[in-house]
Amino acid sequence: MLRSLILSLILLLSYSASAQKSIRYFIPIDIHAGVSLARIESTPLANVSTKPDLAFSAFSGLMLTYKDKFGFAGEGGLVANGYSYTNSYQFAPNAIAQSSAYSIAHYTFSTKARAFYLINLKNNRHSVLRIGLGAGYLFMSSEQKFATVGSMSILTAVKAGNIPFIEPEIGLTKLLGKNQFDLGLTYHHNYAVSDLFTSRITTATGSANAFTRLNYLAVIVRFHPEILRKRKASPDRGKPQIIRIEPELAQIPEFDKRTSRERVTLDLKHKKAVLKFKDNSEIDGDTISVYVNGLPILIDYGLVKKEKKIRIELNPGENKITVVAKNEGKVPPNTAACRIRSGLKTYQLTTSTSIRQNEVIKLNFKP
Repeated sequence: MLRSLILSLILLLSYSASAQKSIRYFIPIDIHAGVSLARIESTPLANVSTKPDLAFSAFSGLMLTYKDKFGFAGEGGLVANGYSYTNSYQFAPNAIAQSSAYSIAHYTFSTKARAFYLINLKNNRHSVLRIGLGAGYLFMSSEQKFATVGSMSILTAVKAGNIPFIEPEIGLTKLLGKNQFDLGLTYHHNYAVSDLFTSRITTATGSANAFTRLNYLAVIVRFHPEILRKRKASPDRGKPQIIRIEPELAQIPEFDKRTSRERVTLDLKHKKAVLKFKDNSEIDGDTISVYVNGLPILIDYGLVKKEKKIRIELNPGENKITVVAKNEGKVPPNTAACRIRSGLKTYQLTTSTSIRQNEVIKLNFKP
């Protein structure tokens, strides 16, 4: 699985030369914080117990997304697992019970590749659902450590080897300008044939063995700023993707006789946006024209169930999207379902126009 993820990452990077407009690059700062727990096997009088302790990992590397829908990341970092043992005992039957505690942490380096898919949420315009899977290796080195704490003597051993693991995750991704922020849950599972970390605990009244394969459940907190890079100038760069077809809005004779109603005002942080139009309900012959800042981008288009997609570039400040009804179809008024996508955010609207009234959507672009 790891090889497949790495191969996909390499292929996508090689493709990026011809898809610069669709691919964004980030440097992930990836923190996992959770709990790890060892299982205990002890003699009846040993009185040794364990409790959850901190599991922590920190990664960084290179991440890219394609069309803000799916992406890949290659990362490396440090993984730490903590374990705690407690022994309760009495020196005499009527004596006050006492206890001693011992904690130990194991550190190792790891590398991983991660793939994820982003899903827009209908009821949340500010975040998207993220489903991902990571796979990689832990690089374990052989180690032994002996310690005496109170009534306990602990001998800990670590096995050497390159241990494969997977990390499924689910969470939310929020867009912060040109950066992104992730919050979610993950489970780190090592594919080890035997326990990787063992502790032999001896007390005054018995003994116990603690075993673990270094698996843990954790919360993901990930911040990934976008890498800003200077692109080579091209003849088409900087030109809006709008087909300027005459006449302009101000030159339409019927326009002076119509009023315009403001539907909604949206604040956007991305220069590029995607408009999608389709019939809102029954296909009854509704026909519309769409203008951006008075310039036509869609002329006399008959609405159908399949969405018509239009890519536009916004000017700094206010931009007006004007929807003009060519007719009202069989069932007045002329209604259209409109979706506006900017970055990871999608806005769902319904326009209602007639031969007497246009509808205006204002997009405020704040670089």
